[in-house]
Amino acid sequence: MPRGPSGSRAGQASSLNNPFGMMKVATPLSLISPRLCAARVGAMILIALAAVTQAMAATEPNIQQVTVIVNDQVISSWDVEQRTRLALISSGAPDNPDIRERVQAQVIRTLIDEQLQMQEAERNEVKVTREEIKESMERIARQNNIPLERIIGTLDEAGISLSTLEGQIKAELAWSKLISARLSPRVHVSEEEVEEAFKRSEESSGKIQYLVSEIFLVIDSPEDEARVRSDSDEIVRQIRSGAPFPRVAQQFSQSASAAQGGDIGWITEGQLSPAVDQVLGKMRPNQISDPIRAPGGFYILAVRDMRTPKGMEIAPTTQQSTLPPGKMRLVQVVVPPQGGGEAGMQKTAQAATQVAARIDGCGKSARELVSTIKGASYDDLGVLNLSDLQAGLRGALSQVPNGRTTNAFPTPQGVIFFIVCDGGTTPKIASYEAPTREEIQSRLFNQQLSVLARRYLRDLRRDAVVETR
Repeated sequence: MPRGPSGSRAGQASSLNNPFGMMKVATPLSLISPRLCAARVGAMILIALAAVTQAMAATEPNIQQVTVIVNDQVISSWDVEQRTRLALISSGAPDNPDIRERVQAQVIRTLIDEQLQMQEAERNEVKVTREEIKESMERIARQNNIPLERIIGTLDEAGISLSTLEGQIKAELAWSKLISARLSPRVHVSEEEVEEAFKRSEESSGKIQYLVSEIFLVIDSPEDEARVRSDSDEIVRQIRSGAPFPRVAQQFSQSASAAQGGDIGWITEGQLSPAVDQVLGKMRPNQISDPIRAPGGFYILAVRDMRTPKGMEIAPTTQQSTLPPGKMRLVQVVVPPQGGGEAGMQKTAQAATQVAARIDGCGKSARELVSTIKGASYDDLGVLNLSDLQAGLRGALSQVPNGRTTNAFPTPQGVIFFIVCDGGTTPKIASYEAPTREEIQSRLFNQQLSVLARRYLRDLRRDAVVETR
């Protein structure tokens, strides 16, 4: 999961995902107690989900109220409310007034862009079929390892019309088709460009490569700078509080990579703009960046993996273990219920996840973070034999480096997570071979096409008549 310089991790929002069953949490003996029924865990997940969806479905907007008119096409308050709910539930962000206000402002801008894209697609007679929309929804379900029926059911519970998701997908597909048909013929990657890039690749064969995802927020005019910066800061905060990076990218990124959850593949040092590359060079796997000001707007990067040229070694990013194999020193953190009922369980899980995401080591700083949660306990369990732990817990700990935490998960006493103080994993960094000319040509083509697409949308915005009510 991406982790920022402060130690936060993206994607840790599934705080109710318990891979090793329910456990008592009073003493170290809880680690070897029998697991309770996994169905209980599923029930608690559904309880938390219900708390979110019931809160989001509490009020219905006035469906007749006009919010924005884009070239005589209406975006209603119902459209805005529906997409705001979809953005919140997709990103895992909490639904409170401050977050809702920020998300809603971004949603309105996105809806305006989608309206412009759909209008342009219709002028160019671009069609999107029901079958294509269904295929995209099934692909989303596969990417999230969730049955499509569960996604549809979750939308229904949250008071979100299925047509809202279908409309977003339709706009993405129509724009993609339009860009492919209208702009792709204008992209020409010459042999000279490929050869030059290939030579640069050979020259940089001693450099590190990063598997990167991005979120890009456009700045169209100087007066937008402060607003976009504020939006970028809020997005980073939400990711570091547990919102999944791919889902946030799909909802808010204005790059062509948004449809792929921000994935831009393997990037070599020096390949991106200087401002972005400077930050990337200091990052390691499972980190996210602060917002990066670069030409055109702000970038947020997530490094999912990295690899070095054959023969190169770099220092590990976490402390080497001082314990013999088969032993691990753990701290157990228990967060008691922060309120009653379903809403209390959701609040408890959120508090635990946010603190766990900021922990980067055992000791005073970790204790201080835990102490910010009312009633939370920090218990050093000492050095334990892994063979004495439950199989599920061993599996969860097997991928945790020193100083990092397991996911938080529910128990009858509240929510629990563990910090690995020593005996954790040491990340292994793979090696790579230089890209082929074909791979370089494909990358250059996509880069040029993305630039043309952004210019195209910028021109549509400039020529549009947009009235906000």
